[in-house]
Amino acid sequence: MVSLLVFILINIVPSLVIHRCYLEDGASKGAWLNRSSIIFAGGDKWSVDPRVSISTLNKRDYSLQIQNVDVTDDGPYTCSVQTQHTPRTMQVHLTVQVPPKIYDISSDMTINEGTNVTLTCLATGKPEPSISWRHISPSVAPTIQEIKSGTVTPGRSGLIRCEGAGVPPPAFEWYKGEKK
Repeated sequence: MVSLLVFILINIVPSLVIHRCYLEDGASKGAWLNRSSIIFAGGDKWSVDPRVSISTLNKRDYSLQIQNVDVTDDGPYTCSVQTQHTPRTMQVHLTVQVPPKIYDISSDMTINEGTNVTLTCLATGKPEPSISWRHISPSVAPTIQEIKSGTVTPGRSGLIRCEGAGVPPPAFEWYKGEKK
């Protein structure tokens, strides 16, 4: 048995992915599996997912095509080719990355000096995004990696911004009124 392992990274969803696999001759048969589930066996489609199909550019081409890639498509795919001589497999690992998206953030607040405050900023994405807080008032500009609670002291008033970072870069911008 001959094996080959390939890693594919998809950065933007939705998109189109084609896993290439080649038959050795007209007599060989191919099959595509996702984990242990059969997607295609020869020309027969076993999957009920309408986004998957076999792409054939020529009689040797037996490539799996996935349209509108989703994070649920992440994982291993195996092309198994049965030839007259030896079986051959090729495994492809598909990694789907999703840009960070902030889904919960504290609203504007005014608090009294000496009061404890908790600010919330939650984001989703793949890989998991890192969250950082930055004081953006012109008088003080420290970088704060994480705020759970804190005490407001003189000279520390101003705006604080939550930012999400990840791979691929976040696909959002913040505006207040007409200002970015």
